[in-house]
Parts: sequence; structure tokens; C-alpha cells
Amino acid sequence: MWTASNQKKGYMVVTAHYIDDSWILQSKILRFMYVPCPHNAETVSDALMGCLMDWNVDHKLSTLTVDNCIANDVAIPIMKDKLFSSGLMNEKFMETARQLHIQSTKVLALDMPVRWNSTNVMLSTALIYKSIFAHLKQHESGYKTLPLEDDWVKARDLCDKLFLFYQVTEIFFWV
Repeated sequence: MWTASNQKKGYMVVTAHYIDDSWILQSKILRFMYVPCPHNAETVSDALMGCLMDWNVDHKLSTLTVDNCIANDVAIPIMKDKLFSSGLMNEKFMETARQLHIQSTKVLALDMPVRWNSTNVMLSTALIYKSIFAHLKQHESGYKTLPLEDDWVKARDLCDKLFLFYQVTEIFFWV
């Protein structure tokens, strides 16, 4: 996390290091992003988790290295909790999708307050898996809430409206 001293604006760079199929070390910048104030552990972990989920690497992560920003001391345990619960819930969810013969490889995403277009991704993916939520509500004690039919209608309407903005964002920012 880098903060411009005269503006109180924070920026974060997320870099991925991995071994490719030819066993060559690769390093890629996933995102250079603005992180809104306050620059506390929750804001930092939300921004980082959003980037990892956007790139669909949250379930592939083996190591997380951060700088000496004081918020990172608290952000790391938050990230561990988010990554762990995300992985377990996704495994159960995707297994149910296979059982119900739903043909989609999209991973459920969370809405990130620092990225407005994540609402579109989250809702459109949830709509694909609508029947799974009802199934899990009946069969799994960990799934306690279920959107009402009116909620699904509102989600579809909102997705239809956000789709144009989402496409424009992809064009301008290569999301």
C-alpha cells in the first residue's frame, strides 16, 4: 500500500508469481488500484480479495506477501478467514451444481464496495445458480437465508440495467 502524503489517497499493486506449464517463473501485475480511505485492515482486505476473486485466483493462492503497512497485520487474518470460508462454500456449492446438472463454470463472486461493476458480476452469476440456493437451503444447515422470488426479479432487472455500464468498464479499463 502506497499513500500519497499530500492527498491521503492510497494505491495498491497486486502481483502474481507463478510457475507456468514449462516450469518458468512468471510475474504479472494483476492490478494497480486505488484504495479508498480509511486505509484500515477491512478496506485493504476487501480490495485485495476483490482483485483475487476478479482474477479467479482466490482458490489457487498458496502464499500472500505484503509490505509493512500497519493495517496488514490485521488484514492478513481477515484474508485467511475470507479465503478459507470462500473455498469451503464454493466446494459445496459447485458439488451441488454438478448434482443438479447445472452447466456453468462461473464462480460465485462477492460484491466489493470499491468496484461498482462487481455488483453486476455477483448478481448475474447468482441468477445462473438460482436453483442451487433453494436446494442448499433445504439440505445444508450452513445456508440459512434464501432470496425471495421478488429479490430474484429485482436482481434480473438490475443486471439488465448494469450490463451496459459493465461492458463500457471492460472496454476502458480492461477488467
